[in-house]
Amino acid sequence: MAQERCINLHRLVRDAALRSERSPQRAFDSAVSLLRNSFPLHAMSRDHMVENWAECETFQPHVLSLHQHYLDFRNRGLVKPTFFFIELVYSCAW
Repeated sequence: MAQERCINLHRLVRDAALRSERSPQRAFDSAVSLLRNSFPLHAMSRDHMVENWAECETFQPHVLSLHQHYLDFRNRGLVKPTFFFIELVYSCAW
């Protein structure tokens, strides 16, 4: 089940990022939103990487891939980070 969700999310993120009518920033924000709905976000009182490791492990590669795309787009001046993106990356790194 988790693998199927991972594949489906990967396709949704890819499709959101490749839609030609969207600006890079809007596509990036859509991908961030999709991942934030699936990746367990860090909470100060809980250790999500231990308690939710199965979910973290499933979606961590997607967050890391999105971060790499962010770095590429940032270097070209096409996207700016948002609070939601920083929260997602922080949760992934924690």
